[in-house]
Amino acid sequence: MQYVEAGKLRVLAYGGRARSPLLANVPTVAEMGVPEGVLWIGLMAPARTPAAIIEKLAQSVAKAVTATDLLERFKRYGIDAVGSTPEQFRAQIAREIPQWRDVIQSANIKPE
Repeated sequence: MQYVEAGKLRVLAYGGRARSPLLANVPTVAEMGVPEGVLWIGLMAPARTPAAIIEKLAQSVAKAVTATDLLERFKRYGIDAVGSTPEQFRAQIAREIPQWRDVIQSANIKPE
């Protein structure tokens, strides 16, 4: 936000599900026509991590993202803590793979 406020950065779109209170005049990516254009951050574990460990991590993260002090810090940066279960996160990734594969192929994006 410091760069936006200083006029050094112009925000074209916001990657949340709804407009940010910090950037009320900035449209969301979805409003600009990109379906499911939400920026997210997730925690992943190596394949074959025992389910009990995954569940313990999920519970710890859920507790952390609902802590008042962390929510206040997120709010200052325009971050919405949503949280989900490991199953919901897995499903989200599975839904997004075909979408982003199509974007990459249609734009002919290649790794460098």
